[in-house]
Formats: sequence, C-alpha cells, structure tokens
Amino acid sequence: MMSKKSQSHVEIVLSFLLFIGVLIFVFAIINPAKTNGGVSEIRSVEEELIKNLSISVEKISIIVGNVGDCYTGSVVQALGGNRYVEYQDPEKTRKYTIYFNNIFEERKNVSCMGGNINFTIGTSMNETIIYYNSIKKLKEHYENDYSSLKDNLGITGDFAFKFRYINERSDIWWNKSWNKRKRVNITSGGSFVNFPVSIRINREDEMKANYGDLRFVYEEEELDYKIENYTNSDVLIWVKIPVLLPGVNPVFMYYDNPSATKIQNPESVWDESYKGVWHLNSTGTHYDSTSNNNHGTKMLNLIEKSDGAIDGCIESSSTDEGYVEITSPSGLESTDSFTISAFFNLDVDDIRGIIKRGDSNHDEYSLYVDNGNVCLGYSNNSGDYFLKSSESYNDGEWHHASGIFRTNSPQAVLVVDGNLVNYTNRTYDSPPSMQLQVIGALNSSESTFFRKKIDEARISNQVRSIPWLNQSYVMIKYMNEYVVFGGEETYDPNKAKELRKGIPEISIFEKTIFGTEKYSKVLPVRVIDKSGRINELMMNIVSW
Repeated sequence: MMSKKSQSHVEIVLSFLLFIGVLIFVFAIINPAKTNGGVSEIRSVEEELIKNLSISVEKISIIVGNVGDCYTGSVVQALGGNRYVEYQDPEKTRKYTIYFNNIFEERKNVSCMGGNINFTIGTSMNETIIYYNSIKKLKEHYENDYSSLKDNLGITGDFAFKFRYINERSDIWWNKSWNKRKRVNITSGGSFVNFPVSIRINREDEMKANYGDLRFVYEEEELDYKIENYTNSDVLIWVKIPVLLPGVNPVFMYYDNPSATKIQNPESVWDESYKGVWHLNSTGTHYDSTSNNNHGTKMLNLIEKSDGAIDGCIESSSTDEGYVEITSPSGLESTDSFTISAFFNLDVDDIRGIIKRGDSNHDEYSLYVDNGNVCLGYSNNSGDYFLKSSESYNDGEWHHASGIFRTNSPQAVLVVDGNLVNYTNRTYDSPPSMQLQVIGALNSSESTFFRKKIDEARISNQVRSIPWLNQSYVMIKYMNEYVVFGGEETYDPNKAKELRKGIPEISIFEKTIFGTEKYSKVLPVRVIDKSGRINELMMNIVSW
C-alpha cells in the first residue's frame, strides 16, 4: 500500500504532466501546423524531390554571369522549359547558353556525376554554348578554378551559379480535352535553339480531316507549328522545338479533339533571323514562310510541284526551263554575316545556279554548281571569287548545299550535306544593296538555269553552325530515322490521377549560389508545384 508521502509525490508528477499537456495543447491551438509548407510536408516534398531526381530529371540547367548584373531586370530568361538558360550580358554584345545534365548523384547533395566533357564554342558568332555532364568535370577542365571560364565568357568580378530544374514526367497529360497522343522522339546530333523540325504524320481515324486538332507539346509547352501540305492519308508539318539537346528529345503530339480548331502559327516557326524560307511546293507564287513576305514568282516554263526532297519542289528540264524570282526582297539588305542554303538534285555538268542574291552593279553572292561541283561565289567590280568542292554531286540524289559569309575568320565557308568542304579567309565587301534574289538560276540566260530539282531554299542573317546545317540535312534526308513515333496513348482520368499520387507536381526549384570557391551549405529552397502552390524546404547544396 502506497504511503501518503509517496501518493503526494505521484500527484505532484501527474499534475506537472497535466500542466505540460495543457501548455502543448494551447500552443498547438495558437500555432497550428501549416497545411502547406509545414515540417511534415516539407520533409515529404524533400524526400520525393530528391528520391525521384535521378530517374525523373533529365536536365539541370546552370547559368554563369556577373553578380548584380545577370539577375537584374530581364537579363536572364529561362527558355524551353528550363532545359537551358540564356544569358544576355548588360551590353548585349554576347549571349551565353549553358546546358547541364543531371548533377544530382546522392540524396540531398548537388554532387558529381561521371560523363564525357563536351565543350562547344558557338552556334553563332555571338553565342557561347557550354554543355557538361558534371560540375566536377567543369571544375577539372578549368584547372580547379573558374578564372579561365570567367575570361572565356568575358566575366569580371564574382559570378553566380543558378540551378533550375523541371520535373519532366511523361505521365502528365497536357490537356484532357485531347483524347489521344503519341510520343515523338527526335534525335539530335548537337545542341540547337529554336530548331524547325519537319514531321510527316500518318493519318489516324480520330484526327480531323484538316488536321486542325493536332497540337505539339514540349515539356508541357505548346509549340508553334505550320502545316506545309496534307492529304487524306498524311500531313507534313514544321514544328519549332525550343531546344534540341544531343540524343533523343521527346515531344508529344496530341489529337482527337472534335471541338478543336486549327491554330497553327506558321510565321513563328521560323525565328527572326530567317529572312526567307521557300518550300517551293506551290504553283505560280512561291510563298515565303517567314513574316518578311518575300514571295517569289514563277518565271518562264518552270516545272512546279515535282517530287521533292520533302514535298513538292521546282524543276527545270531541257524542254521546260525557268526559275523563281524575288524582286525587292525585304530584310535581305546588305548584312555582314548570313547563310544561304537549299536542297538540290542535279543531272547536268555545266554551270548552273542554285541561289543568287545581288543587285544591278554586279555585286552578288551565289551558290551554284560547276561540272557537278558545288561552288560558293562572290562578285563585285574588282573581280569574281569562289570556293569549290572537290567532289562532284551529279549523281541524281538529293544533296544539301550551304554558303556562309561572316566577318570573322574563316570569312566564307562552303558546306555540303552538313560537312565542311571548303573555306577562305579572303575579305568580302558587303554589297551596297540586295535588290534581287533568284532561285534556280544565276541570271536570265537559259544556260545558267538549274537543270533538275531544287527544294527548301533558305536565307538568314545569322551564321549557322556546321552542326546546325548537318542537322537540317539529315532531318529531311533521313526523316524516318530521326523522327520516330511511339504507340498511341488514350487519356484515362483514373490512371492519370493515380500516377500523380505520392509525387509532388513540382515544376521548378531554383537557387543562386555565389562565390568562386567550394561552397557547401544548407539553404532554403522554394519549390513551386503545378498549381502555383509554394513549398519551402531545406537542401544541402554544394558547388565547386
């Protein structure tokens, strides 16, 4: 039997515990657990985020720039669903597009992963592209510090890393009003921004007769596209992909929405650097697909709608000859740097014109063939200069010829089928004006009319890289190998809901890290889900 003294002690302890319980209860009422961003939810989000990074995150982006400059105003712009970030310096003299693969290796650590170093300077004169698989590899490449990287990018003072992440989950349905979709895998040999891709699609029974229900989605972003031509059995479409990275790039094609209307945006498929894009599949008038409206006119007895490299094309023969003329083209004025290109199919061995642009003063640039060899020429009152391929392309097959003129060395570059075939450092004066462009001839003399076929002629006021031109060639020449369709998927609301369970619908997390030496610290990270809800969590972030 308990003594009164012991009983008194127990009562005191129980009273104290009851008092503590009341305090906890009152504190809980005054400070309720947050339903969004509370400790338990933060831990859950953090665990799911880190746990799934290695399997669900395909790309991490990183940007390097001047502290205080690169994050002010609209200097930094995230594009293409954050698979890359574009940095424009304050003076707007250079652009830096920096790509990163998955840099997460272990839970709660931004750490090192293996991978080959792939460092590329330039898809254009004013752009620097860096593509690495590992921060550690980046560090090693630059001799354990960032001084040479800073010099390379023209950065002075401190700089920052900015990590951006998007959860690329193929199980998320873009819009439930579309009942069907297919995955389109596009293979790329390099890193390209705003690349126009040609896709030929076989008709499905659920598609509308005019294909107006087609939509293309890349990382949940609806893409600009243009229908070039369609029949009852298939359709040829151009789609602008915000960014292509080396390897397979997934795009989803949605269809089967009876109430959808055709909303293609053809002019936006070609960025502002394109000054003329001619598919050459019309009759009479050959329309420019860009917003410049540099439409061409059929001259003489030109054969039209012949079988082309991708669709219809123009053709000249010994009995039916002609060309396409663009008079007073806009946006094609004298420029320091530009690229001209076209597909051609040849069956004659003398001098024949593919594309010429120039004026009445004999100032002109031209892409032509001479005895089967592809040539890039420049003429002015001082004389004629040209580059010539060593190989003949008079074989009855489709080939792709490109001429690049630039201010930097080499100043003239000839590319055939995506391969460099000749170049020169000779200085070329820009002609005073560009009054005329001709496709399929060098002048009005029949002896210069191209003999056989020309397709997909283009001109841009940007220096296209050789990898870009190679990708342009293979995407058309070998379309079925570079554009591969997956199986048909049908929207299932129950399945879609189930697939979302247990995994936060995380769209972006980002954090800026400053400093030039190794940096390791637990930092708050803001996670924004698809509904715009904000979750705060802590993460150990390390940079080298």
